[in-house]
Amino acid sequence: AAGRYAVADGLPAGRYQIVLRKPGYQDAQLQDQLLRADTLNRLEVALEALPARLTIEAEPRGAQVFVDGVAQGPAPLTIELPQPADAYWVAVQHPGYRSERRRVQLEAGDERRVDFGALSARSGALDFEVRFVGAAEGAVAGLMEQLEVELDGRRLPWGAPELAMVEAGAHRVRLLHPLYQCAEQSVQIADRSAQRLSYQMQ
Repeated sequence: AAGRYAVADGLPAGRYQIVLRKPGYQDAQLQDQLLRADTLNRLEVALEALPARLTIEAEPRGAQVFVDGVAQGPAPLTIELPQPADAYWVAVQHPGYRSERRRVQLEAGDERRVDFGALSARSGALDFEVRFVGAAEGAVAGLMEQLEVELDGRRLPWGAPELAMVEAGAHRVRLLHPLYQCAEQSVQIADRSAQRLSYQMQ
């Protein structure tokens, strides 16, 4: 970027030390500058931009940080950008969690903190279709209330909130009932999806 700055008339001729300051840039000092009277004195000065500092935080710790698609290291992390390019895409990734990214505006000399907070676990929902073999239609509702879900060896009440947020990946699922039995099933849960399992209770 370039610009002009005019000093008001009235400076007497002579030699001066001139200091130029601009936020986000290093000071520029011009020593022993001769200014002549009754003329326009033009000086060209290149200001050097200060680096921008960007601190990225996320939970869980160790999430990989990317800036414009380039890996930077694990969070929490502070990086220095020697020549800020106005805007960056900052992203964090961690196995088992959903990736997040944000657009960050940066100017020379800026110090910015970006906190992604707690990343959301990759998860999906379990849905069930259950048939009680030999049960009268009017008895099904009561039988359903006695069901429990065994998820990877952990017993959960029927309709437990955890069944709507099952970690993505492979799981073993079985339904438990005091009067009926069923076979265990293996299921692969994908992120942001619902997986329906059908059971014959005998």
